[in-house]
Amino acid sequence: MDRGAMFCVCNLALNVYSGAVAQQMGKDPNEVYEEWKAAVLPEIQIVPSGVWALGRAQEEGCGYIFAGNTI
Repeated sequence: MDRGAMFCVCNLALNVYSGAVAQQMGKDPNEVYEEWKAAVLPEIQIVPSGVWALGRAQEEGCGYIFAGNTI
């Protein structure tokens, strides 16, 4: 980030994964989603779709994008 990198979180993925975890734990999916959303660091932007955000970044001249799992 200090060198200008921007980070975002796909809201679609946030919804899907928090919903799956909520189901496994027997919790309200909306409650878990809001909890996960609140845990995103302030300097990280939640975008409607990761694929959309990647396309927009490329339109603005971004030459490298990592869109995978770091685990």
